[in-house]
Amino acid sequence: MTEYSDTNILKSIQYGTLISLITDIRDDDKKSEFSDLEIEFVSSLSDEPYTNDIIDRLAQYDSEERESLIIQFINEEKTNNLEQINSKLEFIEESSSDNVQQAVNDLTLLDTAYYQSFFKFANGSHSVYEIQDSDDILQEVSESANTSKEAQTLFENKVRNSGTIDDIYADAASEFTSPIIGDVGYEPKPRLIKFESPNRVYIEFWSEGSPESVYDATRGKKIHYNTLKRTVVRIQIENNILEYSSTDKTENHRDTIIGYLGDTFSFSKEIASDGGSMVLQSQNDLERIDIKTEDLTTVISELGTISTLESFDGVNATVDYSSIEKRNVQEEPTRDKALEDRAIRRVNTQMLFDFTDKSNPEFIHPSFVKGSFDFLPDADVYDYIEAITKQTEYDNVDYITVSLHEENDTVRIDKERLTPNARASVFKLLSNKLGWHNGQ
Repeated sequence: MTEYSDTNILKSIQYGTLISLITDIRDDDKKSEFSDLEIEFVSSLSDEPYTNDIIDRLAQYDSEERESLIIQFINEEKTNNLEQINSKLEFIEESSSDNVQQAVNDLTLLDTAYYQSFFKFANGSHSVYEIQDSDDILQEVSESANTSKEAQTLFENKVRNSGTIDDIYADAASEFTSPIIGDVGYEPKPRLIKFESPNRVYIEFWSEGSPESVYDATRGKKIHYNTLKRTVVRIQIENNILEYSSTDKTENHRDTIIGYLGDTFSFSKEIASDGGSMVLQSQNDLERIDIKTEDLTTVISELGTISTLESFDGVNATVDYSSIEKRNVQEEPTRDKALEDRAIRRVNTQMLFDFTDKSNPEFIHPSFVKGSFDFLPDADVYDYIEAITKQTEYDNVDYITVSLHEENDTVRIDKERLTPNARASVFKLLSNKLGWHNGQ
């Protein structure tokens, strides 16, 4: 912990976590769980101390005592992060435990913040962008690192020594996340950066949202606050692809984040002449991928075993085929006629996988299923899974719903209970099939 200041570490921890731990230490029913040092530490703090008050109080202790106290705050934040995803602990790849307290010991603060973020956004809609020119630092990290841990360390060090990227990005990649609590404004700031692999990096940005108020019965008054915008991007370094998702769905916010990314990582570089000397100009050159009708039909025919939603546009009306019972809408008698006469705009298709290795699921190709089994028209996806499990060597078959929206240009991998590597393998199947790559 000597590499990071106490101030930065505490400003990486959410204020609610600090207050929660202080309140617990003061609770007579819980005091026995805490040390004399921890009880003495909070004794001179006000009822609701500011973060800076806590930092000032901490400075009165020696280094060993400070470290002990900071570890308690860190573990409290880890616990809060993990309790939000308690039902998904088995999908955390850096820990083999489904127990929160054991996982706290296995994981860094960055790990727990990342997984809380990952599961929040995992099954949301994403826009996809092509990167026209690779960033030098990201490319060097991808080519040099053999593991995600090596990539994490290499990226942090390169950013601190770059002179071109703000150190807040190095802080966000550290084991403590970035010290932006209490300093979030309109301009997006990186909260965390996590290399899921040497070729894939996940970044969450925080920025200030709209003002809101809530009545606090304890204080007897309204409390005014600004909401928090959370935005995540995942950069596929090798293939120059970027995924984007946010709690703010507006185009203005998306353009702000994409522009900010382009400027920070220099995704596009051009040399232009001013008539004499050569001038280096940087422009944002992230191009949003246009999801086309043929992309939807490709996914339906070559990746999905069944479809539970297909939406077609006509001249005067939209025709939707949907099944909440997870039955195959392609079996509807009028569906083929709709596909022939109308443009398909939206689809939910079910891809089948064997999850015997939950971090590396095996794709079960629809041609195998359709060539090996005969199903009644009203069969649902569970009938497919049951037949495959009973009659093949696949032991742990499940489906993942992939949604494509032609009008919104979004893709959705609709399954929360996946490891990051499993989700990446699904996205890779999809992106390779549709030619979503602009690199090697």
